[in-house]
Order: sequence, then C-alpha cells, then structure tokens
Amino acid sequence: MEKNNKDNARSMDKHRSIVTSAEGISAMLRKKREKALKQNRGSQKACYLDPLTHLTNREYFYTKAFSLLETKHKRHHALGALLLIDIADFKMLNSALGYNNADACLKEAAVRLLESIEDLKWDVTLSRIGSNEFALLIGSLKMSESEAVMYVKQIVKTISEKFEAPIVLDGRQQKIRVHMGATLFRASKNELESMIHEASLALEAAKKHPSRMFYFFNEEMAEESMFKIELLDIFQNKLENRVKLYYQPIVDQTFRTVGFEVLSRWQKPSGQTVTAQHFISHLEESGQIIAFDKYVFEQACKQVRAWQGDGLMQFIDYISINICPTSFMSKDFLLFVPTMIKKYGVDPKSIMIEITENRLLSDFESVEKKMKLLSHYGIQFALDDFGTGYASLSYLHRLPFSALKIDRSLIMDVERDLKSRKIISLILMTAESVGIKVIAEGVETEGQRDLLLSMGCDCFQGYLFDSPELPMQSNAV
Repeated sequence: MEKNNKDNARSMDKHRSIVTSAEGISAMLRKKREKALKQNRGSQKACYLDPLTHLTNREYFYTKAFSLLETKHKRHHALGALLLIDIADFKMLNSALGYNNADACLKEAAVRLLESIEDLKWDVTLSRIGSNEFALLIGSLKMSESEAVMYVKQIVKTISEKFEAPIVLDGRQQKIRVHMGATLFRASKNELESMIHEASLALEAAKKHPSRMFYFFNEEMAEESMFKIELLDIFQNKLENRVKLYYQPIVDQTFRTVGFEVLSRWQKPSGQTVTAQHFISHLEESGQIIAFDKYVFEQACKQVRAWQGDGLMQFIDYISINICPTSFMSKDFLLFVPTMIKKYGVDPKSIMIEITENRLLSDFESVEKKMKLLSHYGIQFALDDFGTGYASLSYLHRLPFSALKIDRSLIMDVERDLKSRKIISLILMTAESVGIKVIAEGVETEGQRDLLLSMGCDCFQGYLFDSPELPMQSNAV
C-alpha cells in the first residue's frame, strides 16, 4: 500500500513536471512568436508595398478584395467597383527607352493615379498588381448601381485628364496612354475570381479598341469569352469531328456551275453550326489559324480527288479556298501546297486560292513572290472582298490573279445606289483590260443578277443560285 502511494506520488510529480514543462514551452513559444511579430511588424507592412511605386502590391490587393467579399459585407449586400488600369504599349516603351525610363514612367503613372483619387470619400485602395497594371478597388458604395456606374465613369474621366500631359524622359516628352476596364460587384453575388475576370474582360476590350480607352463589363464580353473557350474544342478533338466543309456554287453568265467555294463551318458540341466569319478572327488571335487553314486545304484537295474519280471535275474549272494572310505568309506554305497537290493527285489548275486585298498593302513584295511561284506551278488566285479596302487597281497588273470577287457590301446596294453601280462598273472595266474575270459575291435577288449581267459581270455566287451544301449534295453540277 505504501509502495503504491509512493508510486502514485512519483506519477503525480512526473505529471506536474510534464504539465509545467508543456506550459513552459507554450509560454516560451508564445513569447518568441510575440517577439518575432514585433520584430517583423515593419517587414510585414513592407511585404504589402510595391518597392517601385510605393503603392500597395498584388498580395495586399487580393487581401483587401477578399475582405470586401467576406461574411460581414455579404450581410449588407455591399456594392463595390473594380477598375483595372493598364499602361499602353509598355513593352515598346521598355525596349525603346530602357528600364530606368520605364520605371520612371511607372512612378509617374502611380503619382497621377493617386492624384486622381485623392478626393474620393469611399473606401478606396490603389495597388500595382502587374508590371504595367494597376487596380483601383472601391468598397461600400452607398448608392444605386446606375449611380455607381456614373461614379466610376467620372473617376475614369479624371484619370484620363491626369494623363493628358506628357512626361519628360531623357529630356524628351513622352505621352502615356492608359486602357481601363471596370466592373461592379456585390458581396452577396460575386466571388473574388469572377470579379477580377469581369474587369479583365472589360480591360481586354479596351485594348482591342484604341479609339475607346475604357469599357465597362457587360454580359456580351462574358459570352465572347465563353465562345473562345468553346472554340478550343476544335483542336481538342479531331478536326473532322468538329469542322465541316460546305461548297457553294459559282456560276457563269449562262448560270452553269464553273466552280465551288469551300466554306468552313464549326459544329459545336451543342449541335449549333457557326460560320467561319464568326470564329476565324479568334483562331488568328490564338495562333491556331495556320493548322486550321492547312486542314481545310487538304480536305478540299481530297474532295477534288473524289470528284475526279466520279468524273465530275470535267464539268467544273476550280475549287476556291480561302487562305488567311498569316497562313499564306507562313514559312512552309510554298512547300505545303505542292505537297498536298502531289499527295492527292490533283490538277493544280483546279485549285484557286482566295486572298484578301488588305494583305497586299502590308507586305506586297513577299506576297508577289509567293503568288508568282505558286502561279508557275499552276495554282490560280482570286482577290477576295475587292472594293472594301485600299488596294490599288495597279496591283491587278502586277499580280497573277485569275479572278477578283466584288464584296457583297457593294452588291447589296447595287439596285438602289448609283455610287455602288459606278464603282462596280469601274472594277469591271479595269478587270477586263487585264484579262481578269469578275465574280459578284452575295447575289440574292433576280434584280441584282439582271443588273450585274447587263453590266458585263462574268460570274455570280449567292443564295439566289444555291446555298452552301455538304459535298454529297453538291454533286449535281
């Protein structure tokens, strides 16, 4: 019994020792942490500052933005605004003027932005969140959404005025331009990432339209963004599962089919069909257009081979294929075209490549060289959308065009607009003088057809004659 009491006493002493030790360690750790926090308080503050502009940085911006969306703000359905500000052409300024001048530019931009908001009475945070991007976060706006929109637009106006005066870099005056995109948010509705995404979409819209330096987010931007994401589906699957090629007849003055234009259609997973005019520009932006054009060209060659086997190519002269400027000027295009022609045993003269006139102005000598090489090989060329750009008629004398296509915008007004008729007459006379056939696009009425026929137009294309159809339906030539 006595032994047990001694054992219990030793156990209690040991327990007290452990507890005391644990409490001591806990107290020691707490003191060390408090000391560390005290020592690092200055560095913690510094970690939220951008060392160049002395504005708050990206980390602080996210912390502040998150706090505006937390529970206590949700309860009050607080209205806020986010304005993203981007210094335009900053990479060019950086490379042209050097890092020091670029840094000076950013510092001056920060000063002007601070001056723009110094009189604002709401909860305002200005942060530098990227190399040349700033974020203005405005919280707890006690006003209606329409009033908040006007309030943000007034801030944008003030910022624009602040950036009107040039800055001096290396003794030279340099104008700083900014792009801005904004969105409103309510704590009860928006999450942090969606709020930033909306403002980013508005900023991207401003970058795409230099004439307008500012955009407010709208649902159309979200739809376009989703459209681009869906468009990735084309290349995430086999192209033949998503892209269908339709063929629209081109007829001569006797209304005999002399050719077909290849028109691509994107079959969305939902089953919706999207025409090329709605997605080609997005493929160009994403850098996927070259692969896409090569696919279309190869499939067209494959179709020509099939029609050759059926004996149908003896009734038509060519298949017309649209090639985007980026694809046409790519390094291996000169090799790709004859490779496909040889692979499918196609007569080069049965292939006509359509290029738009805007490319002629940007790089005429390179275009001329490639066109002449392919023309010697037997490929035909058509100048597409003629009449909408600034191409000189003299180009028709220098480049090996077999045809030019009058843009549908001129054809649309030909019956009621004298100016359109005069332009078309001039085009027809010039083309005839150099032996080039003229194709009128978008002919949809008998009145248009008869008027163009009386003016001497060589060929016609449009829904009046036939709609674009899949190959099996286009065999009746």
